[in-house]
Amino acid sequence: MKKEIIRSYLIIAVAIIYHWLFWQANMGLNSLIFCWLVIGILYALEPELYRSRPVVITTLGTLLTGLVVVWQNSLLSKVAHLLSFATMVGFAKQRQLRFLGFAFLLMIISFGEGPKRWINQWLTPSFMPRPRLAWRSFRLSLLPLLAFLFFYLLYYLANPQFSQLSDRFWQYLSNWMSFNASPGEILFFIGGLWLTVSLLTKSTFSNFHQFEANTGFQLQRQRRKTPLRGMLGLQQEFQTAWIMIIGLNVLLLLANVSDLYAICFEDQRLWQASHYSNAVHGGTYLLILSILLAMGILLYFFRRNLNFHPQNSKLKRMAYFWIAQNAILAFLLLLRNFDYILANGLAYKRIGVMIFLGLVFIGLTIVWLKISERKTTFFLAHINGWSWYSILIVCCFINWDIFITQFNLKQAQQHPIDYTFLLQDVSNKNIPLLIEHFERNEVSEYHRELLDRKVHRFQNRTKSWKGWNWSDAQVGQYLKSKYQE
Repeated sequence: MKKEIIRSYLIIAVAIIYHWLFWQANMGLNSLIFCWLVIGILYALEPELYRSRPVVITTLGTLLTGLVVVWQNSLLSKVAHLLSFATMVGFAKQRQLRFLGFAFLLMIISFGEGPKRWINQWLTPSFMPRPRLAWRSFRLSLLPLLAFLFFYLLYYLANPQFSQLSDRFWQYLSNWMSFNASPGEILFFIGGLWLTVSLLTKSTFSNFHQFEANTGFQLQRQRRKTPLRGMLGLQQEFQTAWIMIIGLNVLLLLANVSDLYAICFEDQRLWQASHYSNAVHGGTYLLILSILLAMGILLYFFRRNLNFHPQNSKLKRMAYFWIAQNAILAFLLLLRNFDYILANGLAYKRIGVMIFLGLVFIGLTIVWLKISERKTTFFLAHINGWSWYSILIVCCFINWDIFITQFNLKQAQQHPIDYTFLLQDVSNKNIPLLIEHFERNEVSEYHRELLDRKVHRFQNRTKSWKGWNWSDAQVGQYLKSKYQE
């Protein structure tokens, strides 16, 4: 009960700190401070968290993404930091969990479960401090408080710098205690309190833990019939799977051969920007749909006893052939996307296609491993989840805005530069690169005006140490030195 009382008072204190850090401030240094604070409190209240590998890994991921937010302050780093933060707290609530998806969902559930549990605690009579205990605490703290006040007065009278600092503190506290908050600020504080309660309260939701406890990574043969259009036997299910996978392989083979022929032998002049765009984005949607549907079919047929069928070796070979064909499909799409980038430059969606194709290759490898080693679907989801999490963390360390701008400006001889995209869609990080490029090259007055507007918006942004980040500081320093010359 004592630990729960401490936890409740810490929740209130952290909510006040959250409000102070984030009210009317962008994500930056405040995000790193807040995540350090929450992580420190969680580990202080639950020292056993050090023994949980998922908790430690996601804690490191949260701290790393927090540093990247302060360093680059990109949208990707902010999203990755929030996702990693939520997942880490989910693992901390139930250390037995292994699956990233369950940890994240548990954090989402805590937004409803946590505040209800916290309010019920305060309504419990035994939770409130007793008068005798409060009087005893007051007596114990009276002498240290008097000593603190005595030495505070001595330092205040003897040290002018300390007295000025003290005056500023009391003035700030007086302004803060005046309670001239707007309705929006009150709602923001309530939202911060709700968030803090959800982060720091324990969870009693045990469905995910029970599922993982009853589900392993290795398939076990089960002596029961498999429902497929009624109660069909295992042999009929094997025949159905055989026919369906062969049909999918033939269909995908025709699609891959026709695609490869188009790349190697068709007139490349037909592949203009619009044609490339339709081929890449349309191919991406086709790839997503085909992989999800075909993967779902394979997971359905290889979910249970069909893995132990006496003749399942030939079915597995056809499944491996389907996996290889999907890898070829992804590789052909990779070539199309690469040619599209060389012809039209880099953009966020084109980078997203490349990252998605990397995830596809990883997913296909794990599906192959699941079938060959007779693993469960939970194994597939578990490995995929940690793979996606790792790639997300790695991608945060790449400054995509600078990379896109540098690549597109260097490709000026191969294709026209889309200055409108670089000026309106890419963040302020590329301002120094654009200024240097515009000084060396002929650019339309329209695009020069767009650059001036971008610089003006950056210089007139709301500035606060709470949202400080290294990237904006470098751009600001560049503009300051540039205009002082």
